[in-house]
Amino acid sequence: MTIRIITDSTSEIKLDTVKKLNIDIIPLKIIIDQKTYFDNIDISTNDFYLRLNSSNTPITTSQANPHDFLELFQRYADNGDIVIGIFLSSKLSGTLQSANIAKNIVENNENIHIIDSLCVTSALGLLVRCAVKMRDENIEIEKIIKQLNEIKTRIKLVAYVDTLKYLKMGGRISSSAAFVGETLNISPILALNEGSLSVIKKIRGKNKVFNYIKDYTIENNIDFSYPIAFASSDNLKDLTTLLNDFSISDNNLTIDELGPAICCHSGLKAFGIAFISKKA
Repeated sequence: MTIRIITDSTSEIKLDTVKKLNIDIIPLKIIIDQKTYFDNIDISTNDFYLRLNSSNTPITTSQANPHDFLELFQRYADNGDIVIGIFLSSKLSGTLQSANIAKNIVENNENIHIIDSLCVTSALGLLVRCAVKMRDENIEIEKIIKQLNEIKTRIKLVAYVDTLKYLKMGGRISSSAAFVGETLNISPILALNEGSLSVIKKIRGKNKVFNYIKDYTIENNIDFSYPIAFASSDNLKDLTTLLNDFSISDNNLTIDELGPAICCHSGLKAFGIAFISKKA
């Protein structure tokens, strides 16, 4: 049996890397001026950055629906393959529910395993890379599933957001909080918290951000034996500054561009780090 690993486009794993990792990506949908685009297929990250800068209307996302999973699930089931589907947190999207609906429609679905990553963006990408490594080491499926469910509880994500505009437009924060933040030059530090993204710190002035993120990784006991992902949205300058605070071998380092499905909520100039903490 072949193990097939499937994730969604919020993992920030771009198409060239998809081929190297031998995985499948289910794209979310981006709605711009009432036109729908498949994330990183019909619209590139760079094109989206330009559209986001120039758009006068809110850009929204739409979850993957059961039909988006069905053909792929059925094809692999018919081949007798084992499927591991690792998707963004059920607390952030209905994509996982769509995957489970599709699984229940598929005949001979006993070898389809759906995992709620409790993650999003580069944190989700880390979990997928862990699955790829175990698959390539020929670890048996039961152990892979067990280890993924354990590792996901230790995945951390901390990120700086340059503007509160898109979080407000997406309903992630109130209009009053956004107004106060923009007026006082206060930007939030976001972190994953039990499958949701929440504001854990409000910092005035970006110079303090780098120290806070570095301290966060120390406090959460970063495990350098696992892959570590840095990500930004059109902000290589600040990402490089953050990266220089760490000493990480190239083998364990991933640098991601936030794609359209995430960037329409984060806005441009965001940056952060996803990592796996050591076992307690």
